Amino acid sequence: MMRLFFIFLSALSTITTLCDGKVIHDQVNTGDAATVCGSGWYYSQEFDSCYIFLTIHQTFEDAKNYCWNSDSELVSIYSELEYYIVSAFMEQQDNVYPYWIGLQTYIYSPPFRWLDHTNANYTHFINGSAPSNTDRNACFAWYKMPANDGWHISNCSNLQPFICKRHLRVDTITRVNGTTGTLSSPNYPAPYYADSVALYYIDVPEGYVIELSFGFIAIDSTSRITVFENNASVATITSEQNSVTSKTNHLKVEFDSSKEGNSRYIGWSAKYNAIVPVTREGSFNSPNYPSHYDGNENITKRVQVPDDFNIIFTIWDFSSEVNADYLDIYEGNNLHLRLTGTPAVPLTYFMPNTQATLIWHSSPSTYDRGFNLTWAADPIWV
Repeated sequence: MMRLFFIFLSALSTITTLCDGKVIHDQVNTGDAATVCGSGWYYSQEFDSCYIFLTIHQTFEDAKNYCWNSDSELVSIYSELEYYIVSAFMEQQDNVYPYWIGLQTYIYSPPFRWLDHTNANYTHFINGSAPSNTDRNACFAWYKMPANDGWHISNCSNLQPFICKRHLRVDTITRVNGTTGTLSSPNYPAPYYADSVALYYIDVPEGYVIELSFGFIAIDSTSRITVFENNASVATITSEQNSVTSKTNHLKVEFDSSKEGNSRYIGWSAKYNAIVPVTREGSFNSPNYPSHYDGNENITKRVQVPDDFNIIFTIWDFSSEVNADYLDIYEGNNLHLRLTGTPAVPLTYFMPNTQATLIWHSSPSTYDRGFNLTWAADPIWV
């Protein structure tokens, strides 16, 4: 209780600072929150972030797009301290409706993450436990009432207010998706801007990882290009370290240019490609296995083993509605095997190739236990 009380006082001290019109920040000596963040925003010195509480009522998708169009995100909460700071800001709002937040479910572990693709290592669900009836498309809202303070699942089509969050020093945000694309520093090939932060979010389809390579780098010695995955730094880009391969299908690149800047340096350019990760073994389960899978699922898993290997699949368990729910195994565009119903298991299947594509489909109204399979690379003996 003492720790929570201290955190809440910390949040209130931030609000007192705002109400007094005195905000201290690295780039702004003093001024009110409107000067630092913009009209209507609240500023947290602890997290160097701005928050705004929008009272227009939108669906989850429309709220997400609204934040994106204002160079922000539906709010993410990374710690208990940030929760109580934003909660204290919320106390000042004249609103009784729950607010959309940027939390979403994830079919892999951990089961929750934020819209910026960072893992939700801190959560604050109502009654202290995550809802048990979530699916892969669940949306969440923040309820602020005396008996219900916390996050809970909410119908994504509900019209509700929402909270946007913006990191103060971010000047530009670029989002790219698809299987290939390019990135470059702001203003490239002209010199980049001094004392600025540019963020780039790369998303490729599920089942792929990202191969990111920097073909040209010309920056001053105090500017930095940093690559993040799951909110952790994985590489600082230099002329020697100029490529990264992700472990997931999301990456974030941050370009932090120095205050001095230099007109001799024109920045950098990079290219990304979605590639299938090369593995020697792995596994693939239906969502929620061994509990029942959900309806309307269409999930693709791509398998790539090293050259000079074939693939051996072992299906250890399989139970689905016959013909309605099925798992297809493809070699290129050729369907090699369809599993449905309750085939005899374990079942071994040999794929004479280094690549395979697995597609799981479930119908809207049928549910069963699903499946569990593994694969292994099988050497080609000459």
